[in-house]
Amino acid sequence: MKRGDFVAFAAIALCALLPLLLLLGQGAGGEAVARVDGRVVARLPLEKDGEVAIQSEYGFNLLRVAGGKAFIMEADCPGGDCLREGGIASPGRALCCLPHHLSVAIEGAAEPPFDALTE
Repeated sequence: MKRGDFVAFAAIALCALLPLLLLLGQGAGGEAVARVDGRVVARLPLEKDGEVAIQSEYGFNLLRVAGGKAFIMEADCPGGDCLREGGIASPGRALCCLPHHLSVAIEGAAEPPFDALTE
C-alpha cells in the first residue's frame, strides 16, 4: 500500500463518518422545555442530568434529563402512554401527556437548515 493509497483511504473514511459525527452533535446545546396549556413550566439543559416535578391542576409528571435525552419518568395519568414514549434529544421531537395538557420539546439546539430539498 503506497502513501497515496493511505491518504485516499483516510479521506474516504472521513467523508463517510462526517454525517454521523454531525448527527451525534446535533442535540448539543439544547434544553427540554415543558409546557402546560402552552405556558412554560420548566426548562432543563440537555448537557446536565437533572429532573423536575411538574404538578398542575391536571396531575403530576416527573421530567428527567439523563445522557442528553429528556424522558417522562413518572405520571399519574390513567393510560401512562407518556411513560412509554422513550427519550427525545433533537429539535422537532416532543413528548406529550395529553390528560395533563403537558408537552415537552427540545429547543435551542443547532437545527439543520432543512430536511429536504424541493423544486
